[in-house]
Amino acid sequence: MYEESIDVVELLLLKLSSFFASNQQMPKSQFRITAEAIIEEFYYFSVCDLQLAFKKIRKEKLYGQLSPNFIINKLEEYQEERYTVAENLSISKHQTQLGECGDNDFIKKFYEFRKTNPTNKDTKDMARDDIEAFQKFRSEYERTKINLIQIDNNPKESKIKNKTI
Repeated sequence: MYEESIDVVELLLLKLSSFFASNQQMPKSQFRITAEAIIEEFYYFSVCDLQLAFKKIRKEKLYGQLSPNFIINKLEEYQEERYTVAENLSISKHQTQLGECGDNDFIKKFYEFRKTNPTNKDTKDMARDDIEAFQKFRSEYERTKINLIQIDNNPKESKIKNKTI
């Protein structure tokens, strides 16, 4: 499997090198060594990652000869770009999931409500009362939120609902 991976990367390097003018191409003796270095350092890259990175290298202005160091540096730049994209996607997905879980604003409002309406009971009763109050407050909050969303979605009916609210 390791040898096959090196062969694939070597073919990609040959293709990349052939893109440039003959005086800028890498010597044939360095293809295998460069392929091995890429496999060792960027073992987690897929063939698609390498193809994309090499496509970006083709867009670069090359001054002098295509070298293993130049390719490794460009792969490191691609790696950083890849990490940034993955991080942004992860953050975006997390924010979407938070939005799907609902608005956590009700928790803040509940604690504000409890501060203004404290109880004078022992800890066990307070805990039970807090849970009951929290559940009641959340259901009222969710009902109000749903009503507001319906009003936003149906502006024609909002006049009717505003009169009944």
